[in-house]
Amino acid sequence: MKRMVVGLLALLLVGTALPALDDAKDKDKAKEKTTAVKPRTPAEQYLAVAKDFQNARQDFRKAFLAAKSQEERSKIIKEKSPNALKYAEQMSEIAAKNPRDDAAVDALAWIVTNVGYPPPVNKALNVLASDHLDSKKLGPVCLSLTYSDSQAARDFLRAVIEKNPQHDIQGQACYSLGVLLKNLAERQSLARAEREKLQKDAEGLLNRAAEKYGNVKLGRGTLADRARGELFEMHYLVIGKTAPDIQGQDLDGKQFKLADYRGRVVVLDFWGHW
Repeated sequence: MKRMVVGLLALLLVGTALPALDDAKDKDKAKEKTTAVKPRTPAEQYLAVAKDFQNARQDFRKAFLAAKSQEERSKIIKEKSPNALKYAEQMSEIAAKNPRDDAAVDALAWIVTNVGYPPPVNKALNVLASDHLDSKKLGPVCLSLTYSDSQAARDFLRAVIEKNPQHDIQGQACYSLGVLLKNLAERQSLARAEREKLQKDAEGLLNRAAEKYGNVKLGRGTLADRARGELFEMHYLVIGKTAPDIQGQDLDGKQFKLADYRGRVVVLDFWGHW
């Protein structure tokens, strides 16, 4: 009799525990489902797209270096070269859906610094100028525009100089715009008046970068170092300018000065060991 009572009690206890276990399993499944469908933050979305692009580039590079023939390399370029425009579309969508989030700046900056096709780059610059001009993240964007020939890039850099509150970012924009205009002025297809205007504007901006923002760090040096290097090139190392005098030893160990050859055609070959 006692055994029957104990058995019944055990059965009742197990029967009572089973619904509790079922409830716990249901809660775990619901939790897993909620976790699975929970949308990622804008920052996580940005990092995911950036990582996908980086992985695609690494896969392409690895395959390209392993190729044994030009035909194989051409095939790899065609089939594995990551299309930056595809990723730019995803970045643009992140920025559009989260216009007030820092991830929007990251996404737009990625487009400017990674896509060489003008339409998406110009669009990203326009959005940065209209919605994120006070961001602390615009330095790399400014520095990436020194070889741009778009009006959007010039307008963006001028806006950053005038309205961004960060001293170092103002300086980077000033220097970048100076270099951009200097590079445009070197185009031989320009009319003389247009070239001279670009050169004058570039010189003014580079002098301003050296004097007002000279202490801003850039790479291993400062903006002053970079700006003065560009100014030296403008003054001495372009067509029509007198080359700066240099002196050294020729292949026979004899001292010479470049000025000794004035009026003659001279070919200079600079080389070194690093």
